[in-house]
Amino acid sequence: MVPWDLEARVLTAVYERRVEARRDGRRVHPLEVERWRQEARDSVLERDWPQRLEQARSGHWTNTAIHPVLRQAIRFRRSKWRRRFVGYLNLTDNSNKDDGDKTDLLLYLMGEKAEDLLLQLNAEGSFNEILEALDSYFEPKINPLYARYEFNKRNQTSDETVEQYIRSLYVAADKRNFNSVVRDEMIRDRIVVGILSPKAREKMLLQCNLTLEDAKTMRC
Repeated sequence: MVPWDLEARVLTAVYERRVEARRDGRRVHPLEVERWRQEARDSVLERDWPQRLEQARSGHWTNTAIHPVLRQAIRFRRSKWRRRFVGYLNLTDNSNKDDGDKTDLLLYLMGEKAEDLLLQLNAEGSFNEILEALDSYFEPKINPLYARYEFNKRNQTSDETVEQYIRSLYVAADKRNFNSVVRDEMIRDRIVVGILSPKAREKMLLQCNLTLEDAKTMRC
């Protein structure tokens, strides 16, 4: 559950999209409304809530502990099959069923091979534990060495602005699940090495203790 004011942003975003659809004379299916709601929550979790935690003036150690859990929650929310199934449970008023009923419904919707898959994964326990086992199965395994290799090949292209290049590095780093310290260092190093401007590169290399924020502002 996100803070109430951020949840209010979710409701506002959904309301604005419904108003826009009504203005266009388009009827909106409940499934589409649910998709808008999930997209808005994903955006709040990914952008606004981490920023809120970083700007907190107290509870530093608590915030530090929350970040890995928050990243995991974001990853689970991005899992399309899981999000669609949870949305289905909500829309069909099955979200309050007991774990056994929800597991049976999940297996039925997944098809005849689902039970064999759960046996292969040795997935037992609560409904959430079964979902997490399936998440781990469907989510691609990341080879840390290969992930760094792919990231370190990324250079700025001739048709790409510096802002676009830096943004792409953030996206690439997040996809590879680097921890925050390693991520910032790798993005900083990649800006220095991969930027097209030799003048900007030289300027950055001459600065001792160059930070990521420094690298983002030294563009010429």
